[in-house]
Amino acid sequence: MTYTVSHKIAKSKKITGHEDSMTIKDQSQVELILRCYADLGNRKILEAASSASKTIMEILNTCKVPQTSAYRKIITLIENGLLTPDGSVVKNERKLIKYRSLFEDIAIEILHNKDVVINVKMTT
Repeated sequence: MTYTVSHKIAKSKKITGHEDSMTIKDQSQVELILRCYADLGNRKILEAASSASKTIMEILNTCKVPQTSAYRKIITLIENGLLTPDGSVVKNERKLIKYRSLFEDIAIEILHNKDVVINVKMTT
């Protein structure tokens, strides 16, 4: 079974904080988040969906990333739980899912013992 970041965050004991902000210490989650945010295209996609829920086409139009690679990146971000379903809209008699970034703000901290910790503010 594949566990996404959002599923792991809900279950993890290595996370501290309040409902809207938290610190992620689990190194497998940290590595996944770092890999996703290290990619410029992924970052543009996540930033495009951080302020409001958007359909995939709205995300593509906002972030100006080539459509084929952006679509693959969006699917990967959804599978990893960093882009989450957040409502839907009906257009041309089709129901389109809207997505939102899991995090509104993210800060990476490298500790003196070489651990990496991520402080996040969850989207509301």
